[in-house]
Amino acid sequence: MLVCGFLTSRGVVMVADFNSVDKEAEEVMIARSVKSIPPYAFAENENLRSVRFEAGSRCSSIGEGAFYRCAALKEIAVPPSLREVGTNAFAWCTSLKAFDLRTVTKIGTLAFAYCESLESVDFSPSLKNIGNNAFSRCSSLTEVYIPDSVTLLESYAFSDCTSLLKARMPANDSLLGELIFEGCESLTELTQPSTEAPPFDCNSFIFDPADEEAYARCRLSAADPDACRRSPGWRLFQSITPIE
Repeated sequence: MLVCGFLTSRGVVMVADFNSVDKEAEEVMIARSVKSIPPYAFAENENLRSVRFEAGSRCSSIGEGAFYRCAALKEIAVPPSLREVGTNAFAWCTSLKAFDLRTVTKIGTLAFAYCESLESVDFSPSLKNIGNNAFSRCSSLTEVYIPDSVTLLESYAFSDCTSLLKARMPANDSLLGELIFEGCESLTELTQPSTEAPPFDCNSFIFDPADEEAYARCRLSAADPDACRRSPGWRLFQSITPIE
């Protein structure tokens, strides 16, 4: 899990090889030679507070569960080379407040689930995939802008984000997962900019179809309101208006 490494002059553990565990490390620097952080490399390290990457880093992926349940982790400054965040990579990192995903093209299942302090995420304009439950129970998120490049938005991706107020879907008609915003009890503005009403997997919906309060509370702004009114997956919204 943690690593063969050495202390820098500032007391930061420099990580270049993942062979042994150092559960005392509070701050780590990933060496520029590391191309991928392996599965569960730092999982359940209760002391880890900060992760940085050495200048010139070539790291392109963070593996499954790499920082799983690192509850003290507050900051991670990712390199511009990063492309993929794996399944459960940061799940239950309950102190993590922000994450820069502006170079990432794939976000795995449960990647940031239960990150209850996560207030903001910046997505890449080249992002393709947001996995199942990727941001479930991120109860401090207030706004989500999903770029048009996303063609695989999987089930429950933002479910139970109880502070989420506004969300914007991608402007394409790719198949959507089930109940993407299920349990988002504060969501009042949803924008659907596709000129087609995107279908849902398994003939599903944005919210549970029995949740009449959610469909009454949340206003749907659509590029083509009539298309949404005709669509089984969208017509439950009581307010469907043109995008302003």
